[in-house]
Amino acid sequence: MRAGRSVPDVRLREILNECKRRWPGARVKHWMKGNWIKMYDKHGCVLRVETVIRA
Repeated sequence: MRAGRSVPDVRLREILNECKRRWPGARVKHWMKGNWIKMYDKHGCVLRVETVIRA
């Protein structure tokens, strides 16, 4: 038995992916419903990560 809120079954949801080449690097985006994570690669040496969580 587990206390707290229940964890939704993510198998019933669609997870989308997108990869784009941009100057001077690339962007990878994963999203599901209103939540997403974006990763930017700048010049092959800096990785910037952005996340949005909507409850």
